[in-house]
Amino acid sequence: MKDRNKPARKNNLQIAKGWKYALVVIPASLPVYFEVLPGLFSAPVLGLSTLLVPYLIATYRLRHRQILRTVLVASSATIGIFSILTGYVNYLTDEWATPQYVSLLLQGHDWYSVPLQFQYVKMGTLYSATIWNVYLPLLPLIQVPYVWLDYRWFTLAMWGLMVYAVRKRYYASMALGGQYPALMAANGFNDVIPLLFLTLAFVTFTGRRARAAELLSLGVKQFANAFVFVFHILRRDWHRAAITVFVSIIFLLPFLVWDWKSAICTPVLDMPPNCQNTQNLTFNSVHSDINFALWPVWVVAVFYPTLRVATVRLISRLGDVQTTLRERLGRVAM
Repeated sequence: MKDRNKPARKNNLQIAKGWKYALVVIPASLPVYFEVLPGLFSAPVLGLSTLLVPYLIATYRLRHRQILRTVLVASSATIGIFSILTGYVNYLTDEWATPQYVSLLLQGHDWYSVPLQFQYVKMGTLYSATIWNVYLPLLPLIQVPYVWLDYRWFTLAMWGLMVYAVRKRYYASMALGGQYPALMAANGFNDVIPLLFLTLAFVTFTGRRARAAELLSLGVKQFANAFVFVFHILRRDWHRAAITVFVSIIFLLPFLVWDWKSAICTPVLDMPPNCQNTQNLTFNSVHSDINFALWPVWVVAVFYPTLRVATVRLISRLGDVQTTLRERLGRVAM
């Protein structure tokens, strides 16, 4: 006898699968709405929704994974290009001016003690801006001369290269290829530069090339230095941790000789130029905070297997400690 309920069960199964794919689409397309009207919780929501996409794909064991990745990365790239061309959600930072700090050096000024002043047109209105170079020396020197190419095109291209660099790690590429990293790059946030170097160092390259990429990341943005240092400390590799500190100092050495106080106050303490300006230490602008979640997203995407094993070990140790405490308390009660 034929099972008359078989078509119905098959239809229900297809509907269930369809809902699972729909659940993936929601966090995959959610970031743009939190970037149009950024708020206090934009960064954590954007970071969590970005990581939720590969998590749901793995949890529900969805098929057509290569198609899903192609669609996700292509849609993210399309939104990034559209953002640059039209200005849509392209007002989140002034970091697109990063390469222009070089003009201060060309004028004979110390870019850690003198701010960059420039004018730009936005939506038909002329604006004036004064910003400080709070980054390490290598970052402004990348992509020079800046007059040839809008920095936002450069950062978007570096985002694409970063996603390509993790192509052999499916879930990492799904996280880094999402809308949130793409739109941050399209806005000109310069985090993608050190993240690219770190990706090459810890994922793509091996041997000397990986070591060179790691050392170069130490001259770009301070988050990279902190990550590399903590990474080696956790691995108890004291030698490489010491080298991390030494190379970081080497990158700053010319400016320490030029004006040691501004070289410490501006890029290290983020209090330009003489440690009296504490404005950058306050989280008073969501537009300066919205990109911060890129770093935990990258860490989880790249080191998820390691973090998972570490979490299991930590839970096991906490369980052992709890058991030991119960035994000791039981003896005391007796």
